[in-house]
Amino acid sequence: MKSKLFIIKYLSQCLQLLSKKLLSIASWQELPKDYIIIRQHTHVEQLALISDGLCKVVIDDKEVGFVRNGNFIGEMSFLSGNETTATVTTIDDTRCLVWNKEQLKKLMSTDHEVEISMQSVFSSDLLSKLMVQQSH
Repeated sequence: MKSKLFIIKYLSQCLQLLSKKLLSIASWQELPKDYIIIRQHTHVEQLALISDGLCKVVIDDKEVGFVRNGNFIGEMSFLSGNETTATVTTIDDTRCLVWNKEQLKKLMSTDHEVEISMQSVFSSDLLSKLMVQQSH
């Protein structure tokens, strides 16, 4: 039982430290309805995580889905370095946690724990988006 408590306490402390590192380079943004967060065929300068709100995803003028609380915006372009594949526009007032692309890349390149954690979060987010898209 003591080992289990130690592990829980250790993991909790690790998560708090990771959160502090990530939050130290992030900022909150309040975005109005109909705000274009990213445009298709551009390069992202920031990565956004929706905290509260709903956005539509449009590819080649066709609405293909939605992103909401807990979803990243711009992560595929962030990871690949390629142009964005979609335009993402707020449907209602939306609150996002936003990271400057270069600052986050620098943190990830210098802190292995942050890099592994973010890669895991990106993978989970992309998987959940694919699963939602396949169900439609």
